[in-house]
Amino acid sequence: DGSYDYGAHLETVRTPILFVCGKVDAVAPPEAVEYAYERITSPKKYLYVAPADAAGTEFGHCDLVLGNNVATRTWPVMTE
Repeated sequence: DGSYDYGAHLETVRTPILFVCGKVDAVAPPEAVEYAYERITSPKKYLYVAPADAAGTEFGHCDLVLGNNVATRTWPVMTE
């Protein structure tokens, strides 16, 4: 309903965090993910915007964990 401001306290996050999104992610668009990434002050923060595959296909939100070739493309980034 828009009543909670998720960005209000980003600067207080100190835990390690990994941001992951696809270039055509409609749920967590890269611009929104990058906004959060820039404001979090954790000394260990990582941003991964999944690149297109060899055929030029971009990742959407669910594609990051359920799409073709995720076991070799995105899962390794998430488990490092």
